Amino acid sequence: MIDRIHKIYGTGGVEPVKRKIGRRAEGDGAAIEGARDGVEVSSFSREMAHALSELRKVSDVRSDRVESLKGRIDRGEYRIDSVGLASRLIEAGLLKDLGE
Repeated sequence: MIDRIHKIYGTGGVEPVKRKIGRRAEGDGAAIEGARDGVEVSSFSREMAHALSELRKVSDVRSDRVESLKGRIDRGEYRIDSVGLASRLIEAGLLKDLGE
């Protein structure tokens, strides 16, 4: 599925619009009865809409994790690995500068 997202945002561009054109009646140029304009939603678009609606149901906050960390901080049991944190921050900054 991620390869489909690349097609949207990547260099591949967007797929062209598919058109359905009704036949014209002889003489007055009016469309034949039953012919109409419409929009078709791709199966990928339906999948993305469904995934988005499911994601909206999930909370951004993991309450159990937050409460656990609050308790550890209050009891003085939470220790930060400052060297590891600094290393990861530097690495993230370097990767950002490289465009990765």
